[in-house]
Amino acid sequence: MDVVPRELTPQQLADLQILGRQLLNQLGLRHYLSQHAPAKHTLQQRLEQEKLIVEITQHIHQSLDLDEILQTVVSGVRRFLQTDRVFIYRFEPDWSGIIVVESVAPDWSSVLGRKIKDSFFGEAVGRSLYEQGRIQETADIYTSGLSACHVDLLSRLQVRANLVVPIVQETKLWGLLVANHCAAPRQWQPFEIDLLNQLAAQVAIAIQQSQLYKQTRHQAQREQALNRVIQTIRNSLDLSTIFSTAVYEITELLQADRASISQYLPEEGIWRKMAIYCNKPESLDDLGLVIPDANNPVAEQLKQLNVVRVDDAQELKDPVNQKLAAQYPGAWLMLPLHSGSSSLNPPKVWGTVCLIKNQPSFTWQDSDVELLRAIADQLAIAIQQSELYQQVQTELNERKRAEQTIREQAALLDVSTDAILVSNLDHRILFWNKGAERLYGWTAEEAIGKNVNLLLYREPLNQLPDIQKALTHRGEWQGELNKITKLGKPVVVESRWTLVRDETNQPKSILSVDTDITEKKQLELQFFRTQRIESLGTLAGGIAHDLNNVLTPILAIAQLLQFKFSDLDERSKQLLQTLETNAKRAAALVKQVLSFARGVEGKHTVLQIKHLIAEVRQIAKETFPKSIDVQTNAARNLATVRGDVTQLHQVLMNLCVNARDAMPDGGVLEITAENLTVDDHYARMHLDAHVGDYVVIAVSDSGMGIAPAIVDRIFDPFFTTKEVGQGTGLGLSTVSGIVKSHGGFIVVNSQMGQGTQFKVYLPAVQTTEPVLPEELELPKGRGEWVLVVDDEASIREVSKASLEAFSYQVLTASDGIEAIALYAQYREKIDLVLVDMMMPTMDGPITIRTLQKMCPDIKIIAVSGLVAFEQTALTNDTGVQAFLSKPYTSRDLLRTVHRVLNPDGVSHASTSH
Repeated sequence: MDVVPRELTPQQLADLQILGRQLLNQLGLRHYLSQHAPAKHTLQQRLEQEKLIVEITQHIHQSLDLDEILQTVVSGVRRFLQTDRVFIYRFEPDWSGIIVVESVAPDWSSVLGRKIKDSFFGEAVGRSLYEQGRIQETADIYTSGLSACHVDLLSRLQVRANLVVPIVQETKLWGLLVANHCAAPRQWQPFEIDLLNQLAAQVAIAIQQSQLYKQTRHQAQREQALNRVIQTIRNSLDLSTIFSTAVYEITELLQADRASISQYLPEEGIWRKMAIYCNKPESLDDLGLVIPDANNPVAEQLKQLNVVRVDDAQELKDPVNQKLAAQYPGAWLMLPLHSGSSSLNPPKVWGTVCLIKNQPSFTWQDSDVELLRAIADQLAIAIQQSELYQQVQTELNERKRAEQTIREQAALLDVSTDAILVSNLDHRILFWNKGAERLYGWTAEEAIGKNVNLLLYREPLNQLPDIQKALTHRGEWQGELNKITKLGKPVVVESRWTLVRDETNQPKSILSVDTDITEKKQLELQFFRTQRIESLGTLAGGIAHDLNNVLTPILAIAQLLQFKFSDLDERSKQLLQTLETNAKRAAALVKQVLSFARGVEGKHTVLQIKHLIAEVRQIAKETFPKSIDVQTNAARNLATVRGDVTQLHQVLMNLCVNARDAMPDGGVLEITAENLTVDDHYARMHLDAHVGDYVVIAVSDSGMGIAPAIVDRIFDPFFTTKEVGQGTGLGLSTVSGIVKSHGGFIVVNSQMGQGTQFKVYLPAVQTTEPVLPEELELPKGRGEWVLVVDDEASIREVSKASLEAFSYQVLTASDGIEAIALYAQYREKIDLVLVDMMMPTMDGPITIRTLQKMCPDIKIIAVSGLVAFEQTALTNDTGVQAFLSKPYTSRDLLRTVHRVLNPDGVSHASTSH
């Protein structure tokens, strides 16, 4: 048979030591008696003393009845000492005292219940002596030097010899254990004093044990009463049933004489009693009693949601409450009942719960108020539930489906969508509901008996010590936890843990309620990242505007110099062409950044992918580590596709960047393109594929590969395996979105340690549109007047130079106000106005509207580096004839100006000047 070790409490160890010592004493004494007969009488007394102590100690630990224990003590002591009277004296709050228990011989008078006040104990100094263990032994009251008043007191109690031992409860004097010898003087023996001293200590333990028991029992009774009210509220929506239960419970628990609940009816100006309970059947039945609200100070306090305590109702002075005090004398305790408890619906008084104790000058304790407040709070919930129920009932009655709908709603309330599980203190699962099955994937049969920490957590739960500490101190814990499902999928839950105790208040199990907030957390993360991207978009817009203002004069001057100086040597022409090409590339980069950041949709044109691959290859070779070998291969007869070159450039760059990141130690990055005809069989294998011709772009790397467990999630928004700060999780999601918007699809193949290949399928287009050679001749003006309005001086100057070089007359203005002034002065001459949309003082749109008021037929070209202004200028019926996007070349400027001035298409071209 296995013996399970048991850890003893300090109190149990102390008791065992006492019993052991007493047993050894008895064994030793019996041996001694057998050897020394003359000392038999004294030693026999010693044995009886130890036996008495053992009996009383055992009785204390076996009984919670303090009166019975105290009676056992005094009876045993008197019997052992063979004295005339033994009693226990308990101090009152004013340090008088009362004899609460006694054992007295038949020939002497009883002092039980007698109240005695000794001025000695009224002083703190005197009490402190006894609190420190003072023992008073008096062999003869007449010869021991006692004060006259003390001798008089003892003689009236028939005392001749007196032995007093203090009973100290937690360093405070609780009472006295007193032995009286009345017949004659008596010399108290040391073992007798020691006996009383030991028993006084045991009495102190019994008192403490009794007090704790009473407190626990009283608290349990209060909690049980509160729980019965709560259970009634949960089980019923009928206020009369709930109120009846409440008034009964609080009357019985607080030992009041009467309890009632009244409702405040402001429209009628009254308070009407809705429920009553009286502990005496013959008491007045006042259900339905109406109490006036006007000129009622007590009602005013309740309407302000204040607690009203009245120690004696007869002291109330107003007529309303004087009349009530005559009917209901004694002490009143009233708490307001409220409805509404939110910022939109602040609390307001609904009524009151009232307790009456027919005892004048009775003081209500704070614990009474707290219990009544707890019940009042529950009644407020019941009132709110009842009001809501009545509203629902009204709606359902209008639809004539009241009863059926209520049953359906009740059934729905019984079905919890949360995962509810119960585990024992060893973390073994005891209960597992359907919600847990749905959330985590394990059935109840699979989960019950398993260790919850091993079942639901990928790694040991670091928060467990803090959770256990909270459960120990507060009995509950709430917070977010990361768990896993049966399939290994991570989930985030809002978890509420509650420590469940047994009937002895010992921890028994842990109840957990988990709410799945995975999607909520993902949405929060997406929201924060979207905010960050929107901020980047705003920043990109501002940067793009400034860069376009810088690039416009560079680009225009590069072209203008080529037009003006046709006799330059080839090297100079090449340098100017390089300047123009790189300025255009910079402008395209700005447009690409702005398009991505602002989500502006580009224009779809027919394009050749091999040119795009060549451009991406050049960027990769210049910016990627030299340890990465970039290779490209495109079919010679590669078909064209229709798409946005900026977006497709972004697709290739994102795939190449991912390939670079997968090869931190270097490797091979290969970009290929080929034609593919998708037949019906292939189309059935890929949901997004259609029968027809495709151009397939493959981006391959020799990197680490993608784990099979996550390959299906790589296109999810914000999903990333990179560390914080090294990726947004938007790259492949953006790639997928762009490819789908072009009518294509993506296929990914990957092997761990061998590399990854992304194949982008784009529909091929057959086009016979010839590639038009760039028009070499530029249109020439005929002396028309053009007003150029821009806050950038360099743009004004280069635009003026370009226009004047082609026979235009040019005026310039640095802002809208100056432009309006110039137009007012030269309105008969000015044929066209170029207006920048973003200017200080007066911006472009206001300038345009002002000029149109001055001349409704005025011809205007809007200029901006932001695409959004193009949509505004050309779609909002602004009267703008054309939009010129910054940065623009001299060729763009001249052609746009010519087109607006010559809508009939008549051209006056020139190739040199």
